[in-house]
Amino acid sequence: FFHIISHTAGALQAAAALLRQLLAEGLAGAQRLVVRRFAAGHAVSRQPDAGRGAVLFPRAHALKESFEIRNTEIAIRRVSKIDGTKKYLFRLNDGEMIESVLMKYKHGYSICISTQVGCKMGCTFCATGKSGFSRDLLPSEMISEIQTAQKDIGERISNVVLMGMGEPLDNYKNVLRFLELVSSENGLNIGMRHISLSTCGLVEKIYDLADRKLQLTLSVSLHSPDNESRNKIMPINKRWNVEEGGGM
Repeated sequence: FFHIISHTAGALQAAAALLRQLLAEGLAGAQRLVVRRFAAGHAVSRQPDAGRGAVLFPRAHALKESFEIRNTEIAIRRVSKIDGTKKYLFRLNDGEMIESVLMKYKHGYSICISTQVGCKMGCTFCATGKSGFSRDLLPSEMISEIQTAQKDIGERISNVVLMGMGEPLDNYKNVLRFLELVSSENGLNIGMRHISLSTCGLVEKIYDLADRKLQLTLSVSLHSPDNESRNKIMPINKRWNVEEGGGM
């Protein structure tokens, strides 16, 4: 049988490839597929199956225990009477709520997505910051914001802006994985040049992002041209000031 030990995307892709191979062979000498979660990494082994003529899968409850599908569902949808812009309040699996905004332009649809439930940055003008911070979003949850909106409108979304709830660079590892998935041919296949990321100015992460040479658009939210006034509205300025954050 094929034994795939993991809950990673790579392992699931391997399983799909093996199934395609079996189907191409007409299921002759059928194999048994078992997908099982393991704490670290994944391994694939192939052993002959005593049975023939069927592909066996683990029972539903076993899959449920080993895997979780993180998705979003629409709790509230509000549509602008002026231009049709849609504002979504999405409910996550654990009951937390996040917001996304879908806008239609001549070139297609753009969606502004959240990267965190709440925010730690504490900008005085931001309603999200006043609500406190709950947790980071997983890459799958960010992807689900786009997928749920696409399903709602029945059309493809071609542009993504990371400017919703949360500071993207404060959820750096998950955002990098999201960027990998959303731009992959096996993912949503949205090109990096159609993705914008907005940050309040986490300079160390900005330099690391620059070193990766991704082709996305980076926006730094200054909101003030001088340190005295920016200190009052954006606490991050006391760590990285206008010269450091805005002069890059």
